[in-house]
Amino acid sequence: MVASNFQTALSLTLREEGGYSNDAHDPGGATLNGITQYDWNVYCKKHGLAYSHVLNMKPAQRDEIYRAGYWDAMNCDALPAGIDLLAFDTAVLEGTGESSWILGQANGDIDRFCDLRLARLRSKGNSRWFFAGWKSRAEFIRQNAKRIASGEKLWTTNQIQDVLNKLGASPPLVVDGIEGPATRAAIKDFQASHGLVADGMVGEKTSKALEDALSAANNTRII
Repeated sequence: MVASNFQTALSLTLREEGGYSNDAHDPGGATLNGITQYDWNVYCKKHGLAYSHVLNMKPAQRDEIYRAGYWDAMNCDALPAGIDLLAFDTAVLEGTGESSWILGQANGDIDRFCDLRLARLRSKGNSRWFFAGWKSRAEFIRQNAKRIASGEKLWTTNQIQDVLNKLGASPPLVVDGIEGPATRAAIKDFQASHGLVADGMVGEKTSKALEDALSAANNTRII
């Protein structure tokens, strides 16, 4: 396993985490891009920063928390391709202890890992409010874990945003790794202008079209 998979895994997890939330049914409380106020407080203390609201967290700080607290904590660089994503995303949503337990039971099988994850999520006390979203997320991560395991290279959201900007996205996108409404709209615009299904998803056909368009624009390939 290579460390570069961290950025791909992070991009996929951030897509599912979204922006800011503070749901009364979520024990995590105030959360930005999946990072809770508690995690942010721990980071601030460790780095000698003044305590502040999690909304003040910068993307680079967010990514540092994710790498140290979840990716490195699960030793994902040593895991098989695809399983690294599963272990990481599960640790983010459900905790490193839960992820470690499922990892030990799955024996490197992607489907077994995901089925165990779903069974454990269904049994949680607050599942009646969140299980539909958890299931959708788990299946999205399952699909992409298989893509990674097959050797397919996936574009990170940062890469997509950067390329769309180079291709003239208007208004220009903020390269923050968050696949928000503006990024999805820009993807759909690109797809529509290149005769593709405008679903806002960067699959194999859209990936090839982006790469060809960038190559034609400046004779450069990013992957």
